[in-house]
Amino acid sequence: MLSLGLACALATNVLSADDWQPAPPAGTDGFDWIQLRSGEWLKGRIKSLQDEHLEFDSEELDSLSFDWDKIRAVRSPRLLSFRIEQYKQPVDGSLLVTTNEVQVVTASTTNTYPRTQLLAIAPTGNREVDKWTGKISVGASFRAGNTHETDIDVFTSVQRRTPDTRLGLEYSGNYGKVNGVEVEENHRFKGQFDYFLSRRLYLRIPDAEYFRDPLQNLDHRLTLGAGLGYDLIKTPKTEWNITLSPSYQRNWYDSVPAGEDRTASSAAMVFATKFDTELTQRLDWSF
Repeated sequence: MLSLGLACALATNVLSADDWQPAPPAGTDGFDWIQLRSGEWLKGRIKSLQDEHLEFDSEELDSLSFDWDKIRAVRSPRLLSFRIEQYKQPVDGSLLVTTNEVQVVTASTTNTYPRTQLLAIAPTGNREVDKWTGKISVGASFRAGNTHETDIDVFTSVQRRTPDTRLGLEYSGNYGKVNGVEVEENHRFKGQFDYFLSRRLYLRIPDAEYFRDPLQNLDHRLTLGAGLGYDLIKTPKTEWNITLSPSYQRNWYDSVPAGEDRTASSAAMVFATKFDTELTQRLDWSF
């Protein structure tokens, strides 16, 4: 029997990826156990499995994130919620994952699925805050010489994920001055709610965007729509999706010629794509 700890981790590093370490006791200690490809077992709590990333809270090593293909086995006696590709609704039960199978155990049945059909894991009854992730970036530049220039850029993004949904909220803003004269000011708010119909296909409703750029005579612009999206690439390190949304758009202008309406409405077709890849453990590239 191996106990979790740094000494154990160092000792098991000499094992090959094909070595199988003795399994922990099943269902007797109330903890989740995961086995890495190296053969090491870790004890703790599963936080989530989303987008081929397993979030795990270790007793000794705190919060950890693993690529799903680096996980050989999972054992959890706790009640978890799973999204299986062939079912529209999440499935609840305890869990056993091997290299090629997933067993979901309920009070009355034990069902076995191919491992490739396991799309997501979420603890049932977990805190709402655990479903959210976010990032923020701020850039500023100041130049002095023949001209004095100031540029400030802000981007924030938050997501809420469940086994079959994804809510995304984003804000980006840009501000610039040259010799005390404002030359740039715009703000963009975006919100999308995705419901996954399969592993890669999702329904986006609503798809909403608010944009403001008074220096371009655009007081407000609101775009509302709904559409379908598809994940072209979905691996532990890279995600690339596209979305097509028929939409309604309304513009409010700062100034218009005399006698003309300050608003204009039209139908729109919104095409969006997002590409994220992990260049290193500390550096990501988003486009």
